[in-house]
Amino acid sequence: MTMKHLYNVLLFFGLLFFVIAEASGQVVFTRADWDGLIGRTENTTMYSASPGPNNDRINALLGLTGNGQTWDMTTLIYNASPNTSIEEFISPVAGLPGADNPKAQGANFAVRNTPTSGQFGSDFSISFFTVSNADVKAHGDYSSVQGVADENFFDQPYVLFPFPLQNGSTWQASFTWTETGPEPGSYSQVDDGVVNGEGTLVTPAGSVNVIRSEVTSTVSLDGAPNLLWTRVNLLSQNRNITASVSKMETIPPLFTFYSASYTTSVPSGGTTEPPANAPGNLSPADGASVSQPPELSWASSPDADAYWLQVGDNSSFTKQGNSTLLVDQQGIQATNYVVFGLTAGTTYYWQVRGQNTLGDGPWSNGLSFTTVGGVAVERIGGEMPTAFELYPSYPNPFNPETTITFDIPIESAVRLAIFDALGREVEVLVSDRLTPGRYEYSWDASDQPSGLFLYRLEAGAFSKTGRMVLVK
Repeated sequence: MTMKHLYNVLLFFGLLFFVIAEASGQVVFTRADWDGLIGRTENTTMYSASPGPNNDRINALLGLTGNGQTWDMTTLIYNASPNTSIEEFISPVAGLPGADNPKAQGANFAVRNTPTSGQFGSDFSISFFTVSNADVKAHGDYSSVQGVADENFFDQPYVLFPFPLQNGSTWQASFTWTETGPEPGSYSQVDDGVVNGEGTLVTPAGSVNVIRSEVTSTVSLDGAPNLLWTRVNLLSQNRNITASVSKMETIPPLFTFYSASYTTSVPSGGTTEPPANAPGNLSPADGASVSQPPELSWASSPDADAYWLQVGDNSSFTKQGNSTLLVDQQGIQATNYVVFGLTAGTTYYWQVRGQNTLGDGPWSNGLSFTTVGGVAVERIGGEMPTAFELYPSYPNPFNPETTITFDIPIESAVRLAIFDALGREVEVLVSDRLTPGRYEYSWDASDQPSGLFLYRLEAGAFSKTGRMVLVK
């Protein structure tokens, strides 16, 4: 299998995820998200991590599954030389390079990628797909390298992913192809796919809500296993930022190749001015009482590529005197935002505006909400921790409150959750980025039955679980 072919298959998984809707609190990807893309053109930039020194970081990201996770690539990919390209979503009409290949017949969707800097010396590549209500199938690709045509088509289209694609989705696919280039032979590949996580992707370009798609492939050459390839894709709600992390191992083991990248995409043309309208349908409603942490959400603005959110303890959104602006976040790619660290029984104000490359739109009308529950995580004094640690809860056994203490030596995305004796998640106590320090959380289990409970701390690659018993 040539590296060029691997790159094209990676494009299928890493770049071809479009607008994802959010329904009932869950990110869901359906056939409808592809409608209307024909004729769209985007400027795409890919930033890649250097393997070697970053292998441990990539491995940690590969293994980070579950809900409420934060996949942080801010220190993994920095000062990278970007690969830029233009992507066009087109119909595979007669005369389109590669469309006359018999193995491309039936394709109803194509993506032409034209590098503008740094990408593998290709003039362009065109990937062919069949999109139906049930799934997306890949046919293969046609590329031109220094004017010389190169075609890599599969013997039969194979299922790239099913619809709807959402947390819990699973699929299998197998396909074959023949290569006549530097590594000739008959190849076959078996894929096992699953969506097994939902949370936040953090990159130098910004943070977005994502679902985690994992595909494990076994590649065989002339009937003998040749490669084991694991790819994790972090798929954003609006495709402005996506990420891909992979590990490829030879069979038998001779070498392991790691890769990690994130991609940003911005529509070309169509927008000639800043967003004209403020986002609408804001939630929670003005004056509502909310439990913590509150999730703020709003409708998308047609010409907005991102959003600017402010949350303060005064209606003028100022920082003067005793007034505080708790959130002043630009470049938000999603249409929702969870606010952590608020005080119980306090009224807060918030407003949001759309943004694009040409400027900012008008602010929405400032709304207010009042918190009814407190955040129990508290940073306590003492020496600065030098290592991650989760301490035994105290008291234990307890009734009905116990305190959980943990150390965070470096700023990290932290998740502290409670599980019952069967391993079912009962409550998420902390899901936030925390600065270095020792923290305490007082858990009130008044609404829980007596019995054994587990508490688990996850922070970066660190994970530890403790046990405690509630006796009533």
